[in-house]
Amino acid sequence: MLIGAGVFAWGVVKGVNPLIAAGVVLFAANAILLVWPKVRRGHQLPGLGPVERREQLDNLFYPPRDDRRELGEQCAAFATKMRVFCEEVEAKQEKSIAGFAKEIRNANPDLGPFRARKDAESHFERNVEAAYALEMRDEALRLFDEARGQGEIVAKLRRIADRPLAVEMFEVVNLFVAIARRLDYKPVTDYSPAIGPSPASIASKIDSIMREGLDLVGELSAPVEPERTGSGNWKLEGGDAPDEWWEEADSFTKRARTMLVDDGHPALLTDYRDGFNDHLEKEREARRDPDEDTQSTAKKMLDLANFERSGPRRVVEASLEGLARARHRLGPQA
Repeated sequence: MLIGAGVFAWGVVKGVNPLIAAGVVLFAANAILLVWPKVRRGHQLPGLGPVERREQLDNLFYPPRDDRRELGEQCAAFATKMRVFCEEVEAKQEKSIAGFAKEIRNANPDLGPFRARKDAESHFERNVEAAYALEMRDEALRLFDEARGQGEIVAKLRRIADRPLAVEMFEVVNLFVAIARRLDYKPVTDYSPAIGPSPASIASKIDSIMREGLDLVGELSAPVEPERTGSGNWKLEGGDAPDEWWEEADSFTKRARTMLVDDGHPALLTDYRDGFNDHLEKEREARRDPDEDTQSTAKKMLDLANFERSGPRRVVEASLEGLARARHRLGPQA
């Protein structure tokens, strides 16, 4: 009040319109009345007594029972476990299918290469489904039935948890992530890069291993060379990738993942996984269906031989795409 009276008197002496001076005083008074209580409260410490403080600590370190939250945490943990299962399937898919195709051709030399490839893919998918049934199915059904009992999911989706096809494995992940969210599970999304080495040092390591990968792609890119026989025909051999190529590709992919786990943080590994899987998916979509390919039989067989031989190279390229995604998150170095 004293400050307002002083401002009003000063305005009258200086010849300022009294109405304007009064308006300024009222505006300042209202602003102070609105802001000051909040400022004052901000500087006050919460008035918690010893009992309240002890209760807060107990709830923090030893939370009370919450069936919904606990079930949500279990569903989220299973989704993570299932995601690792899918990543392992993706990582070994090309090598396993190539090995199965080779065994099928050796067992039945009269079987055409395209039929052998399809049979190998079907055999791999059956193995994936069997592995899920052995390792993951029981836990998936238990969690699904508990969530169903809580009224969080419709019964018809139980088939995905019970008997998913090989191409539906990631749907199992999405299913349990959705259930966890409905059960009020809140995942940690702030992956602080302050944990572990600085982003600059991680970026340098990613750049270095990517340069190695680019050199390795060149080494694994030798195509199949048909040979002309004495009778004027062509002979095609060596379509399978050498074992040492697979060893080099597996070693590179393992080193890339280990580096991100040991030196990076979870967000980088997630970016790597998404880049790796997206690359393989685009490659599968772009691949021609032999039944719809209008090329000559000889050209189709040569393409198939080169595709089989390029398995290690394609795995390294997918790993490079994953590393590129992780490197992009870190941004440019200073």
